[in-house]
Amino acid sequence: SPWEESNVTWNNQPTITTKNQVLLSTSTELIQDYLNIDVSNLIEDMIEKPNNNHGFLLKLSNEQYYRSLLFAASDHDNPNLHPKLEVCYSITTSASKEVALKIALFPNPANDVLNISITDFKFKNSQINIFNSQGRIVKILRNVNTSNSINLSDMASGIYYVKLRDDKNIFATRKLFIK
Repeated sequence: SPWEESNVTWNNQPTITTKNQVLLSTSTELIQDYLNIDVSNLIEDMIEKPNNNHGFLLKLSNEQYYRSLLFAASDHDNPNLHPKLEVCYSITTSASKEVALKIALFPNPANDVLNISITDFKFKNSQINIFNSQGRIVKILRNVNTSNSINLSDMASGIYYVKLRDDKNIFATRKLFIK
Protein backbone atom coordinates (compact mmCIF):
# COMPACT_ATOMS: atom_id res chain seq x y z
CA SER A 1 0.00 0.00 0.00
CA PRO A 2 1.14 3.62 -0.35
CA TRP A 3 3.39 4.93 2.43
CA GLU A 4 5.37 7.99 3.50
CA GLU A 5 8.88 7.57 4.89
CA SER A 6 8.30 10.04 7.72
CA ASN A 7 5.05 8.36 8.86
CA VAL A 8 5.85 4.63 8.83
CA THR A 9 6.45 3.02 12.21
CA TRP A 10 6.78 -0.54 13.50
CA ASN A 11 3.05 -0.48 14.32
CA ASN A 12 1.67 0.96 11.05
CA GLN A 13 3.69 -0.74 8.33
CA PRO A 14 2.13 -0.69 4.85
CA THR A 15 0.39 -3.81 3.57
CA ILE A 16 2.57 -6.12 1.49
CA THR A 17 2.39 -9.14 -0.74
CA THR A 18 4.77 -12.09 -0.88
CA LYS A 19 4.25 -12.55 -4.63
CA ASN A 20 7.69 -12.90 -6.26
CA GLN A 21 9.44 -12.38 -2.92
CA VAL A 22 13.19 -12.94 -2.79
CA LEU A 23 14.72 -14.71 0.22
CA LEU A 24 18.40 -14.32 1.09
CA SER A 25 20.65 -16.70 2.96
CA THR A 26 21.71 -15.90 6.51
CA SER A 27 24.62 -13.49 6.72
CA THR A 28 27.98 -15.01 7.56
CA GLU A 29 29.88 -11.79 8.31
CA LEU A 30 29.40 -8.73 10.48
CA ILE A 31 29.23 -6.54 7.35
CA GLN A 32 27.63 -8.55 4.55
CA ASP A 33 27.16 -7.53 0.92
CA TYR A 34 24.55 -9.45 -1.03
CA LEU A 35 25.51 -9.22 -4.68
CA ASN A 36 23.62 -10.38 -7.77
CA ILE A 37 20.20 -10.81 -6.19
CA ASP A 38 17.62 -11.49 -8.90
CA VAL A 39 14.67 -9.12 -8.38
CA SER A 40 13.58 -9.27 -12.05
CA ASN A 41 10.06 -10.51 -11.27
CA LEU A 42 9.54 -7.76 -8.68
CA ILE A 43 10.63 -5.08 -11.15
CA GLU A 44 8.39 -6.53 -13.87
CA ASP A 45 5.46 -6.31 -11.43
CA MET A 46 6.31 -2.66 -10.76
CA ILE A 47 6.48 -1.84 -14.48
CA GLU A 48 3.28 -3.70 -15.37
CA LYS A 49 1.24 -2.19 -12.51
CA PRO A 50 3.00 0.99 -11.34
CA ASN A 51 -0.07 2.31 -9.48
CA ASN A 52 -0.22 -0.84 -7.35
CA ASN A 53 3.47 -1.03 -6.42
CA HIS A 54 5.01 1.30 -3.89
CA GLY A 55 8.54 -0.01 -3.33
CA PHE A 56 10.44 -2.84 -1.71
CA LEU A 57 10.18 -4.12 1.83
CA LEU A 58 13.39 -5.50 3.33
CA LYS A 59 12.90 -7.46 6.52
CA LEU A 60 14.05 -10.51 8.42
CA SER A 61 12.04 -13.69 7.86
CA ASN A 62 11.83 -14.15 11.65
CA GLU A 63 11.54 -10.56 12.85
CA GLN A 64 11.63 -9.99 16.59
CA TYR A 65 12.50 -6.95 18.65
CA TYR A 66 16.04 -8.18 19.38
CA ARG A 67 16.93 -9.50 15.91
CA SER A 68 18.08 -6.99 13.34
CA LEU A 69 19.26 -6.28 9.84
CA LEU A 70 21.24 -3.06 10.00
CA PHE A 71 21.67 -0.54 7.21
CA ALA A 72 23.84 2.54 7.42
CA ALA A 73 21.82 5.71 6.85
CA SER A 74 22.43 7.70 3.68
CA ASP A 75 24.13 10.38 5.81
CA HIS A 76 26.62 7.89 7.35
CA ASP A 77 30.26 9.08 7.27
CA ASN A 78 31.37 6.07 5.25
CA PRO A 79 29.63 6.20 1.82
CA ASN A 80 30.61 2.56 1.17
CA LEU A 81 28.10 1.54 3.86
CA HIS A 82 25.12 3.40 2.35
CA PRO A 83 22.44 0.93 1.27
CA LYS A 84 22.17 0.72 -2.49
CA LEU A 85 19.94 -1.30 -4.75
CA GLU A 86 20.85 -1.05 -8.43
CA VAL A 87 18.28 -2.45 -10.81
CA CYS A 88 19.28 -2.68 -14.47
CA TYR A 89 16.69 -3.81 -16.94
CA SER A 90 15.41 -3.37 -20.46
CA ILE A 91 11.94 -4.03 -21.75
CA THR A 92 11.66 -6.02 -24.95
CA THR A 93 8.73 -7.54 -26.76
CA SER A 94 8.51 -9.56 -29.93
CA ALA A 95 7.91 -6.29 -31.83
CA SER A 96 10.59 -4.35 -29.97
CA LYS A 97 14.35 -4.64 -30.16
CA GLU A 98 17.16 -2.29 -29.26
CA VAL A 99 19.32 -1.13 -32.15
CA ALA A 100 22.93 -0.06 -31.59
CA LEU A 101 23.10 3.72 -31.88
CA LYS A 102 25.42 6.42 -30.57
CA ILE A 103 23.42 8.70 -28.28
CA ALA A 104 24.85 11.17 -25.76
CA LEU A 105 23.04 12.91 -22.89
CA PHE A 106 24.66 16.04 -21.49
CA PRO A 107 25.02 17.39 -18.95
CA ASN A 108 24.39 14.29 -16.91
CA PRO A 109 23.59 14.93 -14.05
CA ALA A 110 21.33 17.65 -15.46
CA ASN A 111 19.59 20.62 -13.88
CA ASP A 112 17.21 22.58 -16.10
CA VAL A 113 18.03 21.49 -19.66
CA LEU A 114 19.09 18.15 -21.13
CA ASN A 115 20.83 18.02 -24.50
CA ILE A 116 20.60 14.82 -26.52
CA SER A 117 22.96 14.23 -29.42
CA ILE A 118 22.34 11.30 -31.79
CA THR A 119 24.96 10.23 -34.32
CA ASP A 120 23.84 8.95 -37.75
CA PHE A 121 20.17 9.16 -36.85
CA LYS A 122 17.91 8.41 -39.84
CA PHE A 123 14.69 7.06 -38.31
CA LYS A 124 11.33 8.69 -39.01
CA ASN A 125 8.40 9.03 -36.60
CA SER A 126 10.67 8.63 -33.60
CA GLN A 127 10.35 10.12 -30.15
CA ILE A 128 12.26 10.43 -26.91
CA ASN A 129 10.46 9.22 -23.79
CA ILE A 130 11.70 10.01 -20.29
CA PHE A 131 10.58 7.53 -17.62
CA ASN A 132 10.73 8.01 -13.85
CA SER A 133 12.00 5.27 -11.53
CA GLN A 134 8.50 3.74 -11.34
CA GLY A 135 8.39 3.27 -15.12
CA ARG A 136 5.93 6.10 -15.83
CA ILE A 137 6.51 8.36 -18.83
CA VAL A 138 7.04 11.90 -17.53
CA LYS A 139 8.13 13.64 -20.76
CA ILE A 140 7.82 12.98 -24.48
CA LEU A 141 9.75 14.72 -27.25
CA ARG A 142 8.46 14.13 -30.75
CA ASN A 143 10.15 15.08 -34.05
CA VAL A 144 13.59 13.93 -32.93
CA ASN A 145 16.68 15.26 -34.72
CA THR A 146 20.42 14.69 -34.39
CA SER A 147 20.53 17.50 -31.80
CA ASN A 148 17.72 17.88 -29.23
CA SER A 149 17.08 19.85 -26.02
CA ILE A 150 14.50 19.10 -23.33
CA ASN A 151 13.44 21.47 -20.54
CA LEU A 152 13.73 19.66 -17.18
CA SER A 153 13.03 22.62 -14.87
CA ASP A 154 9.66 21.18 -13.83
CA MET A 155 11.07 17.76 -12.88
CA ALA A 156 12.12 16.58 -9.42
CA SER A 157 15.66 15.42 -8.73
CA GLY A 158 16.24 11.71 -9.10
CA ILE A 159 17.05 8.92 -11.53
CA TYR A 160 15.25 8.72 -14.87
CA TYR A 161 15.54 6.66 -18.07
CA VAL A 162 15.67 8.17 -21.55
CA LYS A 163 14.48 5.99 -24.44
CA LEU A 164 14.76 6.80 -28.11
CA ARG A 165 12.10 4.84 -29.98
CA ASP A 166 9.61 4.64 -32.81
CA ASP A 167 6.40 2.61 -33.02
CA LYS A 168 8.20 -0.73 -33.19
CA ASN A 169 11.79 -0.38 -31.98
CA ILE A 170 13.73 0.93 -29.03
CA PHE A 171 16.90 2.41 -30.50
CA ALA A 172 18.64 3.35 -27.24
CA THR A 173 18.09 3.56 -23.49
CA ARG A 174 20.21 5.77 -21.21
CA LYS A 175 20.15 6.58 -17.50
CA LEU A 176 19.65 10.24 -16.58
CA PHE A 177 20.35 11.88 -13.23
CA ILE A 178 18.55 15.14 -12.39
CA LYS A 179 19.99 17.28 -9.59
